Amino acid sequence: MKCLNLGCGLDKRKSTSEEEWVNVDVRPEVEPDVVWDMEELPYPFKDGEFDLVLLKDALEHVSWRKIDDVIEEVRRILKPGGKLIIQCPDLEAIATKVILSPKYGSDYKAVSYWVYGSGDYGPPSFHRAGFTMKAMRKLLKAHGFVVVRLQNDGGTNLICEAIKRQD
Repeated sequence: MKCLNLGCGLDKRKSTSEEEWVNVDVRPEVEPDVVWDMEELPYPFKDGEFDLVLLKDALEHVSWRKIDDVIEEVRRILKPGGKLIIQCPDLEAIATKVILSPKYGSDYKAVSYWVYGSGDYGPPSFHRAGFTMKAMRKLLKAHGFVVVRLQNDGGTNLICEAIKRQD
């Protein structure tokens, strides 16, 4: 199975006999297999090349103006029936935590981290798009995906698994 870890950062995946991983990141210093900006289209991959695309803590770093283009490009490089896995901040869960919990609502550092990202390594680390579960489902459905799992991770992230429809 050929897998793409798009926006891998330091969370690079190792290939096994069952999974061949290609790690992609914009920052050469994290030593990905491919240095590439997710907003630069088209990606350097063939149509239908991957069985799985992982966007773990990455999609929110793409400008909201480019999200539709990125999802469409991911769809292009996924095989029919291929799986897309996304983990990103769940803005509804964050808002609920901030509003309903004085403990969290009074901590500007935690709120800023959840909403804007760490900012540890410059502009690519800032959050530039935001999602709720409803918004994620609508986005993926509009681009030909069937959402098979969409849930909060018990904290401030949403986890989504979707399958590229076989047209």
